[in-house]
Amino acid sequence: MSSHSIVAPLVKAPMLALGFRKRAGLIFTMEVAPGFLGWVSIATRAQYMSEPRWAGQPNIAVRHQEVSRIAAQLAGREYHPYHVPQIGNPLRYLTPHRGNPLQWEMGTFPGADLNAQDMVDAIRDYGLPFIRKYATNEAMLSAMAQNLVLNSGVSSRSKPVLLALMGRFNEATDNMDSLVASAAGIDLPWAENDRSYAANFHTWLAERAAGQDGQDS
Repeated sequence: MSSHSIVAPLVKAPMLALGFRKRAGLIFTMEVAPGFLGWVSIATRAQYMSEPRWAGQPNIAVRHQEVSRIAAQLAGREYHPYHVPQIGNPLRYLTPHRGNPLQWEMGTFPGADLNAQDMVDAIRDYGLPFIRKYATNEAMLSAMAQNLVLNSGVSSRSKPVLLALMGRFNEATDNMDSLVASAAGIDLPWAENDRSYAANFHTWLAERAAGQDGQDS
C-alpha cells in the first residue's frame, strides 16, 4: 500500500474543484496566467501507527513555461510540461504558522477525508494567493531575489533566461557569468554541466539580441 494509492483519492476531487489538474504522483497544476502554471506537490511522510497513515505537507510553486522550454533546450534535455517550477515555498511558510510544523494526517481511518479537505482549504486560502502573486515576469524575478525557491539549481539556471526574455540582456549575461564563476576550478559533473549550459546560453542570447536589433532597425 503506497501513500499515493491512499492520499491521491482523498485530495483529487477537492483539488479539481479548485481548478487544478491532476498530474503524475501527487502533483497538481493550473494555468493561472498565459504561460504560467500554478504548481502544488504534496509531500508525504509515513506515520508509524497501527494502521497506515501519511502526513501530507504541500509545496506551493509557480512555473514559467517559456523559461522552462528554453532552459531544457540549453541543457540538451527533453522539455517536460510541468517539471520543475522556478519558484515556490512550502505551504507552512505561507500561513500564519510561519514555518511551524504543519501537516495533515491521511489514511484509511474515519475522518481522513475531512483532513484532506482541510488541507485543500489551506491551499486555497494561502497557496493560491502566492501563486497568483508571482505569476508575472517581474514578480517571479522578485521571488528569486527573495530566495523563494524549492530547487536552487533550477532557479539559478532559469534567472538569466527570464532576464533575457524581459530584454535585460546585460543583466542576463552578468547573472550567467556569476553562475559559471561559482563553478570555477571544480571538476565535477554538475560544474561541467553548468559550463556547457552557459556556453549554450550565450549563443542563444547573442542570436536573440541580434534578432531584436534587426527588428529595431
